[in-house]
Amino acid sequence: MTRDRSLATMLFVVSAGYLVVAFQISEPGGQPATIGPQVFPIAIGIGLVVCSVWVGLTVSARREPPSIDWRVAAMSALAFLAYVVLIEPAGYLLTTVAFISTESRLLGSRAW
Repeated sequence: MTRDRSLATMLFVVSAGYLVVAFQISEPGGQPATIGPQVFPIAIGIGLVVCSVWVGLTVSARREPPSIDWRVAAMSALAFLAYVVLIEPAGYLLTTVAFISTESRLLGSRAW
């Protein structure tokens, strides 16, 4: 429980600092822009602050850590490595379809 609270506190401090820096991004001079260069960093910073508050508020006193199936994790890492290696020679479409299908099977889906 204290680990989760300290994680939430650390995430809040980092995301608040990120948000402060995001608000200091200047607009380019002489260029009309509806959406400036600070819009997306501010949105990301707000999302981080909301997530840190959510983590801090949903800490439960008794929570078992999730069990990890290391065989599936290793196979998933190998599938991602194969995706990265094969994307250039085999092409984006073929490689992505094969990767998504493989990951879906590894994560338990049996439907096409």
